[in-house]
Amino acid sequence: MKKPDKLKKRLPEWLEWAGSSGQLWLAPEIRRIYAWRPGVPETELMRLFWKEQKSCRSMIVVMPDFGKEDFYEEIGEEADCLRQFLGEDYGALNGLLLISRVLENEEIQISLEEEVPYYAHIYQDTGLPVICAGTAAAHGFDDGICIDMRPGYRIPFRKLPRKLLYLDMTSDPEKERLLSVKRKDICYVSALNFLDTYVRKRYNTNRY
Repeated sequence: MKKPDKLKKRLPEWLEWAGSSGQLWLAPEIRRIYAWRPGVPETELMRLFWKEQKSCRSMIVVMPDFGKEDFYEEIGEEADCLRQFLGEDYGALNGLLLISRVLENEEIQISLEEEVPYYAHIYQDTGLPVICAGTAAAHGFDDGICIDMRPGYRIPFRKLPRKLLYLDMTSDPEKERLLSVKRKDICYVSALNFLDTYVRKRYNTNRY
C-alpha cells in the first residue's frame, strides 16, 4: 500500500490468479487503487444478505444471465438459481416477480408453473404464481424488495415500485448512482458494503 503505482501494476496478475478459484472480494483500500468489479456472491452469502433485511411481502428478482441460447435451458438455470437462493422461504410473500433475460426482448409475461418444477412447487405450496417478466413494472407491490443478481443490468428506474428496498448483489456503483439521482425514494444497499461490515465486525466468515 506504500507503493500504489507498483501495486496497481501487479494487481491484474494477482486478481487473475486468485479469481480463477472462485469469488474474490477486495478491501475498500485496494478498490480505490484498482477499479475492479466483484462477481455476484455465492448463494450462501446472498441468502445471508437477504435474511438480514426486514421481512417483505413482495419480491422482485433480477435473474442472472446464464448465456443459454435455448429458452428453456435458460429458464431452467434461472429456476435452479432461485431454488438455491430462496429455498422454502417464500411463505410470507404475496408477490414474486422474476426479471428474466430471455423474456426482456419479447416484452411478454408468462406463467411457468407447468413447465418448471420448482415454480410449480411454490404454486402448490402457497397458490402464489411465479411470474417471469421482461420489465419490472410496478405490480402494486407494497413493502417490496428487489434482489439484483445480474451484472450490467440496466435498471428500469421509472418502472420500479415506490419505496423499494434494492439489494444489489453486483455492487455496481453505476446502479447506486442512478437510483440516488433518479429515485430517491428507493433504498439502495450493496452486498459488498454489507460484507465489508460483516468482516470488520469479526464474525466467523471462514466457511465463506
